[in-house]
Amino acid sequence: MAYKRFIALLKNAVKIALLFLFLLPGLPLESQTRQEKKLQRLEERMIWKARKEYKKRQKAAVKQRTSIQTEKVQDRMKQSRKKAELFNKSKREPFFEKLFGKKRRKKHKKRKRSK
Repeated sequence: MAYKRFIALLKNAVKIALLFLFLLPGLPLESQTRQEKKLQRLEERMIWKARKEYKKRQKAAVKQRTSIQTEKVQDRMKQSRKKAELFNKSKREPFFEKLFGKKRRKKHKKRKRSK
């Protein structure tokens, strides 16, 4: 009985050893050379710099767009931007701002002119 268990264990050990022997040559010892790693880092840095430059240009364009507006328009743009940020973050205005804030004017309907 013990002999049969020993033989079964030995067979399993041989199978596992053969499996490792077949898989080992497929795995490289060193995945990348130094030169490849250096090229990859350089490429990542170039991508990072390009993204940074793009963000900088976008920010400058937005700043230029707002600078050509009048003061009142700039204030309205700022308020609408803040509202949009709140909405996109899915945060609501505090209830007391709704109650005691500025009253919104109702839009009047256009009258039809009589002939």
